[in-house]
Amino acid sequence: MPSWLILSISTFVLWGLWGLFAKIASETIDAKSTAVMQAIGALIVTLGLAATMRFKLEWHASGTTAALFAGFALMLGLIAVSAALAGGGKASIVVPITALYPVVAIALGVTFLSESVSPTQASGIGLALVGIVLMSR
Repeated sequence: MPSWLILSISTFVLWGLWGLFAKIASETIDAKSTAVMQAIGALIVTLGLAATMRFKLEWHASGTTAALFAGFALMLGLIAVSAALAGGGKASIVVPITALYPVVAIALGVTFLSESVSPTQASGIGLALVGIVLMSR
């Protein structure tokens, strides 16, 4: 099995666990506290990773700025999903809907990065959007 497939499956499982634990947390603490605790957990993993490798932080104006904005978007999204779960959303619905974030990335990639989408891929995106509507009912 190729390493990229093992890593992809690992991500699939880990993010599934994230959805479960985020819902459990949302039942006992508020959304902002849930987001802060998740950020602390992420920081622990990040510091552990940095400590175990030869780590040299790279700086480049556009790359560093983009990475910081990615972090801002990540944390704001984390707060939003935590609020959705705390607000009574079922993990079995909220998590799959939020997992459709690649649709936004695709639209932005086409708009700003001159990427293209085939008719087959466009059909898949359309079906994913229909899935959001069906799951939210």
